[in-house]
Amino acid sequence: MPVLAPMLLVIATLTVALGPWIARNYFVLHRVIPLRSNFGMELWIGNHEGATGELESYLHPATNRGEFENFQRLGELEYFSEKQNEAVGFIRAHPAFFLQLSLRRVGHFWSACKDMWGFAGYGLPFVWLGLTGLALLFYLRQSLAVAFAIPLVIYPLPFYITHADARYRHAIEPFLFVLAATTLVQTVMLLKAFRDNLRSKLAHATQV
Repeated sequence: MPVLAPMLLVIATLTVALGPWIARNYFVLHRVIPLRSNFGMELWIGNHEGATGELESYLHPATNRGEFENFQRLGELEYFSEKQNEAVGFIRAHPAFFLQLSLRRVGHFWSACKDMWGFAGYGLPFVWLGLTGLALLFYLRQSLAVAFAIPLVIYPLPFYITHADARYRHAIEPFLFVLAATTLVQTVMLLKAFRDNLRSKLAHATQV
């Protein structure tokens, strides 16, 4: 298969890049932690009594003295485990509110209603241009469209259940820029075709 070699190359590259870090985590923390261990804390920051669905950075141990002292007392893994248990307990006790928060996070992630270039309104029009470009790409070249769609679908999932902030979208902005450009280019081409067709009809009408 033509995709087998690139897939093996990606797997090998990830193994070489992440292997030392995974080994370090195992020997230092005595657990297999592929990337980071703080998911439980992030889940709690976004899911607790009074949560808004946005990033509440004042709850983070890096900025909250009480949480930092608790972090030092329990240790990294125990602290994160405790926060995860609290978050899961809250979600189980308030499933409807968790769904409401998640929908807010989806909207906030994609609308980029603040912090993105300093003004509101940039997010949604830009996203609509990108999604329109993705739809056009599915029509023009489906295999390429799938390659663009995968990161747009998978990457935001953790932010939908933890907390959303405009800057978290930076990693997939290049995909959206390319797709938005696809929309604009196809629109210009369509307008040119319409103009040429109109000119041809007018020229034919004047000759008659």
